[in-house]
Amino acid sequence: MKKICSILVILFALGMNLTAQYVVEDVANVAVYEFLDEMAGEKFIELNSAVKPYSKEFISDKLLELEAVKDQLNRRQQKELAFFMKGYCLERNELPQNARWNLIKRNDISLAVLPPAFYYKDSLFRARINPILGVTAQHNANGTPYQRYWGGEFIGMVGDNFAIYGSLRDNHLQKEIMAEPTYLTKTVGGAYKRTNDGKSADFSEMRGGITYAWKWGNLGLVKNHVIWGDNYNGSNILSGRTPSFPMIVFNIKPAKWFELNYIHGFLTSNVIDSTDYYVGEDNELRYRYRNKYIAANMITITPVRGLNIGLGNSIVYAERSVKAGYLIPIMFYKSIDHSSTMGSENQNSQMFLNLSSRNIKHLHLYASIFVDELSVERWFNDEHNFSSFKAGANLDNYPLKNLSVTGEYTYTLPITYKHRLLNTTFACNDFGLGHYLGDNSRELYLAMTYKPFSTFHVKASFSNAQHFNDYPYLDGKTAINTPVMQDKTWTNNTLSLDFRYLCLTNLYINFGVSLTDIKGYDVKLKEEYNEIRLSSQEYLNLYTPKFYQGKNTNFNFGLNYYF
Repeated sequence: MKKICSILVILFALGMNLTAQYVVEDVANVAVYEFLDEMAGEKFIELNSAVKPYSKEFISDKLLELEAVKDQLNRRQQKELAFFMKGYCLERNELPQNARWNLIKRNDISLAVLPPAFYYKDSLFRARINPILGVTAQHNANGTPYQRYWGGEFIGMVGDNFAIYGSLRDNHLQKEIMAEPTYLTKTVGGAYKRTNDGKSADFSEMRGGITYAWKWGNLGLVKNHVIWGDNYNGSNILSGRTPSFPMIVFNIKPAKWFELNYIHGFLTSNVIDSTDYYVGEDNELRYRYRNKYIAANMITITPVRGLNIGLGNSIVYAERSVKAGYLIPIMFYKSIDHSSTMGSENQNSQMFLNLSSRNIKHLHLYASIFVDELSVERWFNDEHNFSSFKAGANLDNYPLKNLSVTGEYTYTLPITYKHRLLNTTFACNDFGLGHYLGDNSRELYLAMTYKPFSTFHVKASFSNAQHFNDYPYLDGKTAINTPVMQDKTWTNNTLSLDFRYLCLTNLYINFGVSLTDIKGYDVKLKEEYNEIRLSSQEYLNLYTPKFYQGKNTNFNFGLNYYF
């Protein structure tokens, strides 16, 4: 503890005269993320899009960079820039200037109805309090399930470097739960309190943290979602679909060509520890879950402007306490694991590589490789490593302005993301940390987005997702010889048309229609690899909400307000 305190003191001293704040922007605020991605593709700004979420100050700084070159933006882009600038006034040490129906408006306080928020600032402290409200509904021949949520958010910035923030959402799911650990969907999961029939549920989502930032880095204890890996339809490194979890975050960028991102997360294992329990008044034993942690880092090198090469590794471990070696941001964790668990059961380690190129104007090329287990010898025989591969391209504003086209392909080999021990799986609350399709799967995703005017977009997309045999990870020799994508067990073909309008700062209206064809299949493979063998309907029930099973025409609507 003394060493950790000493490190903090040193960092505070280094940052004493360097102004910065670190409060993250929710990844659900997709419009501003998409805008920055477009601007990076146009070569107006530089962006490491492999690590999300971004901080609000980072976004504000990028918007200010764009403000300096706004004459080079087209008319729609200029209007969107002005629109987004309104949402980051506190980061510029300003109060909102265009709020409507002000109840209080002074030099230090602002309270308005549209957008509904309370602002305060003085020479030391800046703060904002705002509500969070939303409802999303879906409809097809199977019914009309919906989700509503409400809550609030607080952001406080102390001096030039400290920040505290928190947001609480109370969620209610009615008629259908769209995210279960086994479902092959991108919907973010939750810790549900279910109704007796199991069709509806309530859950709360608390995020926030306390952080210290300086000009070239930040350090914090936070509870957030995290997404690592460039993607436009689900990352295959850290996907962000688990419930948010507490973590230590550390980032430094001391030079334009070097950046280090690190997290040490405290995961929920959902595995009972039979040695750790409380005794109730009725002498009933109340068991606790086993400890579960993740340490992960990614070093990003930028040899030339527009080209980012990210190399990282992670480890999921289940010791009784945090291990000091995994608190070191720059380590190769598999080596530490070998030295500390030799002769015992190793923990679950991974490696990954992310490539992102915006060297050609308008074009973003990217690829990522996730390796769960690697042996060079397997390259020369019929055995396989446990790996996932993703590659894609996004073309913005060429040959037509305000039009973008995306193509992405994901290919994941069997046993990837799995582990022999239940308490070291690559998951939190049983939801996978990796790609939403899991192992032994592949997906083709195509999309076209048109923005006829600012803050409005029309998006047409098609995805073909396929999942194949499921094998348990019983022993290494069997696992590396399992057949690759031999028998389909599930497919999802989806054609969608979506409309989104950002009518006020952070007030989204969504409407869409989709044609879905989701099927399960009987397994034909001979039973020789201990594969899970279910009927076509059982596979369908395992991987898909009943609302989406079979062929359907689906309508969706959403109204969401959040900062």
